[in-house]
Amino acid sequence: NDAPVQGTQLVGMALLVAYMAADAFTSNWQSKLFLEYPEMSSMQMMCYVNLFSSLFTFAGLFFSVGSARTEAHYVLNFVRDSPEISNHMLLMAICSAIGQLFIFYVIRTFGPLVFAIIQTVRQFLSVVLSIILFGHPVNSSECLGILVVFSALGAQIVYKANALQTRSADRSTPR
Repeated sequence: NDAPVQGTQLVGMALLVAYMAADAFTSNWQSKLFLEYPEMSSMQMMCYVNLFSSLFTFAGLFFSVGSARTEAHYVLNFVRDSPEISNHMLLMAICSAIGQLFIFYVIRTFGPLVFAIIQTVRQFLSVVLSIILFGHPVNSSECLGILVVFSALGAQIVYKANALQTRSADRSTPR
């Protein structure tokens, strides 16, 4: 391995596990809040989630460990030196806000499980399209991983369809 940074696999795996745990917690917690407080709108949820995210991000931008300069210094210099980035930042903020509204709608209407399935399918398609469009090489273990994800999603869809048919057949049977 001739990568400039060596021995980061364990840190990467720990970050992936933390991401999955936080991701699973967040949608379930949001669903619980929607059930507990039915009067809460998606806009209110988005406001509070973004408030927390902003505070968390600002903490990382303005508090520095072991350096005289904070990350905010580098960010502000970059924005000053590249004014064309402002349009890109605005477009990204608008797309992010619209995406969050869809996320909260799905969680409120269909629940966190459906949202997790949508996210998994989206990530799966993103990987497949990246492989196809950009010609990224895929080794056998990566192919196996893609196959496992696709198979699990397919099995879950078939299982849910069968359960739905069984429930509707039970309701239509006279007693």
